[in-house]
Amino acid sequence: MKKIAVALGILLMIASASAQNIDFLSSTVWTEAKDVRVSGQYAYVTFYSGLGIFDITNLTEPTLISTLGFEYNALNIEMVGNYLYIANEEGGMVIVDVANPHLPTVIGGRPFPPGAPAVDISVLGSYAFVATLDAGLYIVNISNPALPITVTAHNTPGASWGVKVIGSYAYVADGDSLQIINVFNPASPVRVGAYGSGGYIVGVTIQANYAYLSDSFNGLTIVNINNPVNPSFVGRYTNPAGSYVNRVRVTPDFAYCADFANGLEIVSITNPGSPFLLGNHPTPGTARSLWVTPNYAFVADGQAGMEIYNINDPALPIAAGDFKTSYVKKCDVVGNYAFVASWETGLQVINIQDPDVPVWLGSVDTPGKAEDVKGAGNYAFVADRQSGLISVNVSNPAVPTIADSYDTPGFAKSLAIFGTYCYVADYNSVQIFNIGNPYNIGFVGSFTPTGFPVDVFVNGTRLYIASSDAGCHIYNLVDPANPSLLGTFVSTGSVTGVVADGNYAYLADDVDDAVIVNVGDPANPLFISNYSLTDVVSDIYYSSNFLHVSHRYGGYTVLNVINKTHPTRSASYDTPGIAVGAFTYNEISYISDYYSLILLYFQDFSPGDANGDGSVNGVDVIYLVAYLKGQVPPPDPLLRGDANGNCQVNGLDVTYMVTWLKGAGPAPVRGDC
Repeated sequence: MKKIAVALGILLMIASASAQNIDFLSSTVWTEAKDVRVSGQYAYVTFYSGLGIFDITNLTEPTLISTLGFEYNALNIEMVGNYLYIANEEGGMVIVDVANPHLPTVIGGRPFPPGAPAVDISVLGSYAFVATLDAGLYIVNISNPALPITVTAHNTPGASWGVKVIGSYAYVADGDSLQIINVFNPASPVRVGAYGSGGYIVGVTIQANYAYLSDSFNGLTIVNINNPVNPSFVGRYTNPAGSYVNRVRVTPDFAYCADFANGLEIVSITNPGSPFLLGNHPTPGTARSLWVTPNYAFVADGQAGMEIYNINDPALPIAAGDFKTSYVKKCDVVGNYAFVASWETGLQVINIQDPDVPVWLGSVDTPGKAEDVKGAGNYAFVADRQSGLISVNVSNPAVPTIADSYDTPGFAKSLAIFGTYCYVADYNSVQIFNIGNPYNIGFVGSFTPTGFPVDVFVNGTRLYIASSDAGCHIYNLVDPANPSLLGTFVSTGSVTGVVADGNYAYLADDVDDAVIVNVGDPANPLFISNYSLTDVVSDIYYSSNFLHVSHRYGGYTVLNVINKTHPTRSASYDTPGIAVGAFTYNEISYISDYYSLILLYFQDFSPGDANGDGSVNGVDVIYLVAYLKGQVPPPDPLLRGDANGNCQVNGLDVTYMVTWLKGAGPAPVRGDC
């Protein structure tokens, strides 16, 4: 204890840091196409959580050749040479080298302060101009792309949604107005003029003496900017059926509009004072942005993916090709492969051998809407909602093929596998199939529990059924073709998910959130405890004393359930989308976030074990003191050093540890972080 006292005595500085023990690894299988650029034979598309690069040599079937996952929402792109400058919301500006389209590489980035999300970028020379909503316009020196440096920020009166820089001026789509800023000296931008459209401006592009405004509900608004001090209205096109123009690209004669409500619109601007609609093509999703080549328009169409249209005849654009995306619902992992149920686009297969760089391999579009998936050997089985049970041969994961299908009477929402038997929660019943021969799915029988079966889980020889408002049913599978009811637990609310391990079942309940039930006597299941998340729990997964919970708007939470009567939060991570599925494999958490599949690493630890050697003693105090003095690396994760449970690491933790080691205070405690 003498060493501890000496170490404490020489502590001159107290450091404090908020901490987290979940690390973002990567993301994959995205939906919500946000923006697109085309160069040569490649299309570069930002999705909700990443970048996808497509070979468009065959426009009817663009081929995804590489992906790059981001932690935050990827939005608009600026492309200069071999670099993509991507607005990455809370991640700031990300610079990607695409000299080799098969291997895109992040080479630099510039985060901005909290409250300054990057939403659009324009590059001129050695500077990037970044629109950051309420924080205005940020100007970044990119002469060294590996080390971009913020030069200054210019606060605009509204919310900066879009920016385009031409010559000495930055034109900022600032919501209530178009702001015109002199940036001849990038370190000292000066506002020189403004134009209020009476609408809400979210994007701007420039051609000759005109600014073409994406004026949301007003449609396309054209402004004369010949005199930047006094811009003036020229003309406007608004679709009589209603508009929401999000982005505009222009050629000398035409304006191409990405309209949320109407898809692709082609407007004649030969006379800017009298723009009129020449042609249009509705898109299956919500058109968010587009890029135009001499013969084709590439539309980033939100949840529908990328749509391609032939525009040789601007009065009659024709569908030429597409790359479909859809929502990520559930995931299962077998070996090096993740199988993803992705709603309208069926089954996606991802190589996750390196979880930091998942590689999309292939997909097969199932006839229905893929809700759930389980892998077994060389096959994946999909609960395909209105189309029932689908078996897919994945022996060649790059070319998955449908082996067989069986159309169930209801809506196949979930499945569980027990040997050669598959149980499908079909909403009105549970359907039983023999899948011993995946090319010949055999119907075995069905039974109808009370309520509405929405989730199934097998543990040992028991089948657990989340049956909505009827609670959780427990069935015996000693005779797997004829399950027999053992008991039912009626929860407070509607049960939407269930997992089990040994004598305990864990339920997702829309009132009590995460519920723990003792099922040692299945005929008399007993409520043990619950953990409230003040959010809608969508899925749960149990692994090694931890309950992994996805909840729709709060993201992902890990609960320590070693003490069943008092579950505690071990960690949480706010995912960017809507968390609907949770699964863990080899210490990696796979969170189906609706718009993407997020790969996270949760690291457990003992509070106070600052040096990470697995024990908590005086050596940890010495390590913590050395860290606070800047002499050793921080604890990994940092929360190892949080001995008093306040979710910070500072000198108070040293005092707490010393007091405990002297027997004068409580043991280190895990914070509710």
